[in-house]
Amino acid sequence: MVDLDKGLDYPPSRFTNVCKYFNSLLYPDLEIKAGADEKERKKLQRRQKEKFREAQGKFEKIQRGHDAKGQQYKREERRFLKAQEDFNRSTTNLRDAKLKRALSLGALDLEPYEVRSFSNNVFIVLLLLLITVSFAVVFLTDFDLFYIILSIVITALGPGLLSIYIDSYPYVRARRMRALTVGRMPEAIHHMSLSMRLTPSLDRAVKYASSSLSEPLASNLRKVLWDVYMREYSSVEEAFIAFAYDWSDWDEDFKRSLYMVRSAALEKTQEGINRVLDKANQIIIDGTKSKLEEFSNSLSIPAMVLFAIGIMLPLLLVIILPIFGIGDEWTWHTLSVINIVLPLVIMSYTYHILGKRPEMTSPPEIESTLSTDKKFLIVFICLLSSAGFMAMAFIVKDSIFSSLFVVWGVGIPLILYGFLTNMDAKKKGREVRKVEDEFPEALFQLGNRIAEGKPFETALLKTANTMKNTLISNLFGKISYNLQVTRASLKEVLFGSSGLLVDSPARTINNTMRTVVEASSKDPRTAGKTIMLISNYLSDLKNVEKEMKERLGEITGMMTQTVIFIAPVVLGVTIILYQLLSVNLGEYEIPREMDVELYGLGQDTISPGIMAISLGIYLLELVIIVAYFISRIEFGRDGIELKNTISVYLLISLISFSVGLIVTFLIGSAYITNL
Repeated sequence: MVDLDKGLDYPPSRFTNVCKYFNSLLYPDLEIKAGADEKERKKLQRRQKEKFREAQGKFEKIQRGHDAKGQQYKREERRFLKAQEDFNRSTTNLRDAKLKRALSLGALDLEPYEVRSFSNNVFIVLLLLLITVSFAVVFLTDFDLFYIILSIVITALGPGLLSIYIDSYPYVRARRMRALTVGRMPEAIHHMSLSMRLTPSLDRAVKYASSSLSEPLASNLRKVLWDVYMREYSSVEEAFIAFAYDWSDWDEDFKRSLYMVRSAALEKTQEGINRVLDKANQIIIDGTKSKLEEFSNSLSIPAMVLFAIGIMLPLLLVIILPIFGIGDEWTWHTLSVINIVLPLVIMSYTYHILGKRPEMTSPPEIESTLSTDKKFLIVFICLLSSAGFMAMAFIVKDSIFSSLFVVWGVGIPLILYGFLTNMDAKKKGREVRKVEDEFPEALFQLGNRIAEGKPFETALLKTANTMKNTLISNLFGKISYNLQVTRASLKEVLFGSSGLLVDSPARTINNTMRTVVEASSKDPRTAGKTIMLISNYLSDLKNVEKEMKERLGEITGMMTQTVIFIAPVVLGVTIILYQLLSVNLGEYEIPREMDVELYGLGQDTISPGIMAISLGIYLLELVIIVAYFISRIEFGRDGIELKNTISVYLLISLISFSVGLIVTFLIGSAYITNL
């Protein structure tokens, strides 16, 4: 039996909670309203159907008695096509089939009418709120033209854009879920295939795969059995076919592989089952490879856009500020663009790109071993270091170097916190990754020896001796020793109350060894063959992931060098040039006529110290965003590697920024006395 409490194991989305809460405030009787709306849509569909039938009849009559080139024929054809389009649209709106499928794949516990109601209500409420705020702002600023235009633009675009985003969110989330499950799809087909080879039962295969996979695919597979127990479908086969069909718009390869698994259940011989399952695995592996290639090929343009928007645009902005005479009264506008608008745009674009990245493997599940006292001590050290740099900023008289200390005061606590809280977890995580890299080869040797007829304990010991001085040999050696000494079963040794893999963070090894436990109950030849099949699958998966990293290596390498070396140095140089333009040129007396021609050159501009702090903070934001991007590309959703990447990148970029600024200042001061 399947635990029904795990039917919907994936955590509810914040979007779902906000949507339900907002709707409950404005429409407590939303279900009644939705029922009335559905009746209206049914009436509309019936009317469109009548119009369609009428237009179809007239067109068929014209077809029999008129030439296709005649004006009347063309007029009735246009009416028929228009009526057909309206009827199809009304039918689609009535069924909401596409939106329902997106909500299901996106694990959003909502009905289509709830999404529509939320979107419409947000539009109305936000529009009224912005109109009120706009009038208040315009009156408070004495009808300043800038604020009038800004209020009109925000009021006109804001509610509509947010409403469109809410309407499209289920589809966006479904696509991100699909990207998360692309790497799990070969794993799902593989687990179902292994179960079918050992015991040809579809419900057993689905149950085994759902218990071995990570979210969100685990909950989707559990729902197949859930729906059968809840009497939505009469059999597991029917529910499984419906599950496969739900993927038709999102992943054709996965759908075909699921159909092949279903076909294997109908085969009469073991040879036929193996042949069909091999085909299912081949389809999904080839499909995953093509998606990885497609993703890696599509990254070149986004990388160029990130470079242009993230680095070149703010540099150009800083260069033109003094030329156009952007004065002190524009300080907060400029800083808002540099430190809020640009980072939000870049982060949104980065998040959009990463939503297409296929996730191949699950990261190690390593929990923090730091005690509460140690965490408080680390936070105290971070704050103390920040306070030290801020104190230096007040002591140093030069505005540029004072600003540099402020930037370090903001960046250093982030660097220290990342390093100090991540030391043990990073070491364990890399050990787990190394063990998982060694695992496929060790598994192949183990399966080969078992297939030769050797006892399990002996096969484990010989494999451990062959792979001496590796981490996986230590694990196999411990398993063999415990089997011989305790005389317990393999399942008890691995997954008992004090089993060797009970608290192991290596999810791939845990799931694989569960299959090995089940295979060991079969005859040696079947068990050995099954274990070697697992080894081949894991090797294929590693090769696919390695191939993707090699394809993306050029892009990530370029972005890494840019963000930790080139951008910090260029920003440091730009700050000194900005000081030169804004301060030194201000000493020259420029005639009024020339001042107009030069767009205000020589007028008071934003303080160089303020601009230096702003650009330094922007550099920190840019480094964090790019580090997030590169870490997600190379390591997937591994929080340990993400924290380590951000810390390393921040440290190197701050050093590069400081060196560039100091060297440029020293060179400039040797030639320009007022610098």
